[in-house]
Amino acid sequence: YLYDTTYLNYVSDLTFDDDGYMYTLSRPSGNESAETYVCKWSGTNRIGCNTGNVSYGSALTHYEEQLFVLQTHNLTSYNHVIILSLDDLDYEDYFNYSKDLPSDGEGPYAMDLDADPDTGDIYIIFRDYYGRMRHYERGTDGTYCYGSACWTQQWTYTRYGNTINIHDGYAYTVGYYYSSFYGGLKKTELGGGSTTTIWSSFGNTG
Repeated sequence: YLYDTTYLNYVSDLTFDDDGYMYTLSRPSGNESAETYVCKWSGTNRIGCNTGNVSYGSALTHYEEQLFVLQTHNLTSYNHVIILSLDDLDYEDYFNYSKDLPSDGEGPYAMDLDADPDTGDIYIIFRDYYGRMRHYERGTDGTYCYGSACWTQQWTYTRYGNTINIHDGYAYTVGYYYSSFYGGLKKTELGGGSTTTIWSSFGNTG
């Protein structure tokens, strides 16, 4: 098994690329600290880490040769998606997702992101009452425009959503807690389509 008290301390997310490499996101000094390590692994061998370009990291996803790291904080100056090279984890770019969000310091907080495997478009789920989801389109040059005219927004109705997965033209989102009040597992058609409930609630069985 994989064990490392420095680079795998307080791991909050991980993802695998098509070649089987694993990427981990950890907060080595605890979740109240800005310090964030993004590392690449081959089995139990650590290939490398980026320890200087991400602050308050909370989630990972990837598309083609890029790794996307979500930063989550109540200050808009940290509300960025950081883009790293999948090969060597070098910094490449970022985009700001805070445009036109409420700015009262109480959220909504971005909780998770995923890339559409067909287009590279990025989707972010927010922790607010109606399950705000934002879509950032990937340009032909591989960049992401984040001005008011460049993103779209849908409501998934997963209350205080904390997980998102994009698959075959749908966003699958999960609310903050297992009870039906939080919406369970929802399936939302991308591009402004309808939302259906797959599970109204979930929990342990057996």
